[in-house]
Amino acid sequence: MDYTLLLWLVVLVLLGVLFYRRVRQFRALTSHSADESDAPVQVLNGSNFDQTIANGLTLVDFWAPWCGPCRVIAPIMGSLASDYQGRVTVGKVNVDENQAIAARFGIRSIPTIILFKDGKVVEQLVGVRPKPALEKLLQKHLAQ
Repeated sequence: MDYTLLLWLVVLVLLGVLFYRRVRQFRALTSHSADESDAPVQVLNGSNFDQTIANGLTLVDFWAPWCGPCRVIAPIMGSLASDYQGRVTVGKVNVDENQAIAARFGIRSIPTIILFKDGKVVEQLVGVRPKPALEKLLQKHLAQ
């Protein structure tokens, strides 16, 4: 019996399984559209932005619908909003629709995440960050 052919078949099946898993992971990350409503994440705009950030801790994601990394961070922000509900307000600002707010905070790259405490900027991060890094940031400011 020719084991070479059998070995190649096993390798191809394993590669197919790995490829299928990667595709599923990618789809899971990108299926959360940054513009879909994540229940606890507040959509912020010119009419509610200042009022929302005025009291307590507010974590704000500055994003745009065409931004790939913004789509990656959207489910992380939704998860943080659920985990810290009642302690931290989590919001998102579409920079295409709210250019004045983006300009006010000097947003030049997205995603940009700003942590406000009682209306003042206390931290600003540019780019995608893993959930544990954002949790560490929140814990630092919740402890103060």
